Amino acid sequence: MAISVKATVACNLNCEYCYEKEFRKTGKLQSWDIKKIKKAMKEEYERTGKTISLHGGEPLVLPKKDLEELFAYAKKLGGSTGLQTNGLAIDDDHIEMFKKYDVHVGISFDGPGELNRLRGTKEQTDIIEKNFYKLVANDINPGNIVVLSKANGLPKQREALKDWIKELRSLGVNGGRLNLVKVDDPELRPEIELTEEEAIDLYTDLADFILVEEDNLRGWQPFRDVIDNMLGLGMGTCIFTKCDNYRGVAERVINGDGTLSYCFKTGTKDFVYLREPDKKPTTERYDMLGQVPQEHGGCKDCKYWRICYGGCPSEGMEDGEADWRYSGRYCNVWKALYERAEKAIKRLMPNVELVIDKNVDDEEKFYQARRSNRMEPSAFRLLTKNDAANPSASSSSVRTRKSNKCKNNKNDKKSRVVKDTNHGDHMDHGDSH
Repeated sequence: MAISVKATVACNLNCEYCYEKEFRKTGKLQSWDIKKIKKAMKEEYERTGKTISLHGGEPLVLPKKDLEELFAYAKKLGGSTGLQTNGLAIDDDHIEMFKKYDVHVGISFDGPGELNRLRGTKEQTDIIEKNFYKLVANDINPGNIVVLSKANGLPKQREALKDWIKELRSLGVNGGRLNLVKVDDPELRPEIELTEEEAIDLYTDLADFILVEEDNLRGWQPFRDVIDNMLGLGMGTCIFTKCDNYRGVAERVINGDGTLSYCFKTGTKDFVYLREPDKKPTTERYDMLGQVPQEHGGCKDCKYWRICYGGCPSEGMEDGEADWRYSGRYCNVWKALYERAEKAIKRLMPNVELVIDKNVDDEEKFYQARRSNRMEPSAFRLLTKNDAANPSASSSSVRTRKSNKCKNNKNDKKSRVVKDTNHGDHMDHGDSH
């Protein structure tokens, strides 16, 4: 769970798809009290030990004196800090602070030129791009969050997006997040949000580009997250975990007045910005989704349930209306990406035992083990000479040494080769999940 300091939700841009946009109009949480923020930072860091990051709104709208005080205090507590910014206001003073206080900088930028048109004007985009290069020139390697929309994700913009990703690689920036846009306003949605077919085409194309066609793009998500999640090597981003809509535990937020809340993605639509951060999250969404048929907006019998859990509650939708009780609007997009990843992994490693292949008695225990990167047995348990007669061969031809020793003859030290029955991709036949 990350600790985000939202000293203000005020911003110097007016992004068309911003999930805080309507909330900002209320005028709430746009002033700040540095003493109260620092008090909350100390308490939360001592309680969790998690890295503190400045978020917003736009954190660089804060006066430099206040900003430096927060950076200095975060470094004192944890040794470093983070910052997520749109990059528009970065100047030499900020860069000096970033270096002095070991600030990991993340830029929210959808690409040069027209790729960024939903975030700002051409002049603003040019400034942000120059500031990005300025960070790199000053030995600051920024992360990047790219929101994929009709401005940068359609086929006619695709090559420009890929060229920009390759250009970043040439600068030593080989990672970031490529997130599908979410728009709740039904009037704006057709102009901004990708259709299901467009999003499937985009994500599968980008997966091939990043994972297969190009080298040294290993840091671009969610594609690596998908692979790791399949293999039980950690769940990656919060969208692959269970999240209570009213207690979005993936992000602990410190507001400008020192109060605590959770992820704003699930709250700003209804202006539910202050949560009950010390109450235990509920599991009602997942109890429902696991039982409701897919044709009715649930996830029952979905093969990829364990690596998705219906997606972020803020993306839930039914009949064109946002509703956290349903699976995410990009459900079929994720399925297409998971299917592509599953086939690729099993073509290379037929004996691999993916998370979706496991037979599990206690699902919640299995979930918690995976969250802690402690899945047992490992996905790779059939890929060593100690456990398989032919690790890289299809499991349809070879079973494990240990499990196939003759049970009736304790002195039989040789493994038996046993034919499987027309299955071929794993050993325990647990692929019904």
